[in-house]
Amino acid sequence: KQLKKDINVICLWSSWNYESRNIMTKIRKLRKNYTAKIAVVSVCIDATQTAGRDFLKRDSIDWPNICDGKMCQSPICATMGFATIPANIVTNKNGKIIARNLSDAKEMEEKLKNLLK
Repeated sequence: KQLKKDINVICLWSSWNYESRNIMTKIRKLRKNYTAKIAVVSVCIDATQTAGRDFLKRDSIDWPNICDGKMCQSPICATMGFATIPANIVTNKNGKIIARNLSDAKEMEEKLKNLLK
């Protein structure tokens, strides 16, 4: 329901994974300028919600975030086909996958900027 904009991103991240946090921060910066075009939902695989919540609050990340405390055993990981961290899926407004598993913040930024042109 949340993912109906021109560009939609689902991110798997953790407070202990530096690159996944960098990707989240990069998306936040791009989304600030393109709020009407980018929707994001993130999935935190921390064992508790506390660590993830602290990062989200500190970095002003305000999109929906899911943390069920099951870490990599979360059914969401299996459903989305996430096997590594960071992991992500970028779709268009019709749900077609445009990119998958962009490995770092720079690659994510380049992909999103190209899609926003």
